[in-house]
Amino acid sequence: MSTVHVFINANGVFIKKTMEYVEQIEPGKHFYFVEKGSTDGIPFEQLLKSRSHIEALVKKGQIRQVLFHSLHYYQFRWLRHLQRSYPEILISWMFWSFEYYQLSFEVAKLYASFSQQFLTRKLLFNLWENAFNFFRGRSLTLLPISKSKYQRTIGGLNHFYSFNSVDFDRVFNFKQTVKYHFMSYLDASDLFVQSEQKNVKRRIMVGHNGSPLLNHLEVINYLSEINCQEEVLLPLNYGKADYISRLKLEILKFPQLNVQLLEKPMSMEEYYRYICDVEFFLLNSYCQQGLGNIIYFLFNDATVYLSDKSSSYHFFKGLGFSLKPMEELILGGALSPITNEEKIRNKQLVQDHFSREKVLEQWEGMLRI
Repeated sequence: MSTVHVFINANGVFIKKTMEYVEQIEPGKHFYFVEKGSTDGIPFEQLLKSRSHIEALVKKGQIRQVLFHSLHYYQFRWLRHLQRSYPEILISWMFWSFEYYQLSFEVAKLYASFSQQFLTRKLLFNLWENAFNFFRGRSLTLLPISKSKYQRTIGGLNHFYSFNSVDFDRVFNFKQTVKYHFMSYLDASDLFVQSEQKNVKRRIMVGHNGSPLLNHLEVINYLSEINCQEEVLLPLNYGKADYISRLKLEILKFPQLNVQLLEKPMSMEEYYRYICDVEFFLLNSYCQQGLGNIIYFLFNDATVYLSDKSSSYHFFKGLGFSLKPMEELILGGALSPITNEEKIRNKQLVQDHFSREKVLEQWEGMLRI
């Protein structure tokens, strides 16, 4: 029997990586359903057009697992219907992070002082979005879903797939009957490492996009206070336009810093080549963000600073990686590189945990569950 992979929208990166793994393991045997957006590139015979199409295949015994690649609260009515009508199938969630951490009962914890001005509009947007989905028959409640109702709903899932086991602990701290499995969309072959070329590490990179959740200004303040002379790379080529505009205005108040803005879109390969000379990667997000960037820098001899409020910091530390807490800097500590021995160990750990073979093994277990 097959798995149907459910995507809320046509996010090409995740659909492409999913199909790459799935079709290598069991070509032509699984199905894909995209709730909105383009479905170019998905073979016609594997593309399901509607939820009722999925249910028809379930009734025929062709579907064993419905796997949500990012499970959103406005899919909960359908989720409950599936659980009640077809108790024999498995319902699974591939966790992306934002669908949980940006809910109203979680998001207020994620904004540092400068970003706080964007919190009210985020909460208002959540209110509007929830009402919109409620009147379209999707959300369970008119007001944003409460944490208790959210937990009751996801407590009926069978499997939770995530890159980060600490996210599982935080989401399901109320109930442990849901089974956790490590899963990654990335493997070492995605890092575009040019091993023959040795780059002189000289730049500092702050964040990886223009989201207020990355709390850039606290880091910029720190770099100004230590009279940083190195070039500071600030990627702002996607994110929230208003936040980016206001952040750029704030940066003008630090003329002593050599800030280089990255504003043009790049392919993944171009991007990794562009950042290959970064020595320090400073990510001040309080939740899981930028996993591809983190793995890239850990593999490529950079020193990574993450907030110890984030699940990512504790997850990578738990695996044995050498990285440092952002709070150490914000409180006045010195910006210092990890040792050569730690760089070698980080590279080996990436190869151990994220090799192509290892990741395919995890995906095979998910598809044949």
